[in-house]
Amino acid sequence: MDWAELGVVSATRTPDGWAWGSCLVAGATTPVPWTTARRVVDTFVAEARAVTVRMVVDAGWTPEEARAASARVLGAMGPSD
Repeated sequence: MDWAELGVVSATRTPDGWAWGSCLVAGATTPVPWTTARRVVDTFVAEARAVTVRMVVDAGWTPEEARAASARVLGAMGPSD
């Protein structure tokens, strides 16, 4: 969860399901059905949120400071495709 670069993780729909890959490692996972892919993504998002909250609390930021920092980061990333 430390990579800001777009495309580090990829999800590709194949005839056999969804396969996961990375620009850091050659190859991709064995395709899985959408229900499995969705569960994995939901788990990742929940963990990313929990880590972010811990970082904000550890830094001693107020909710307003955290929102402002998020806006700066998301704005720096530009629009998504």
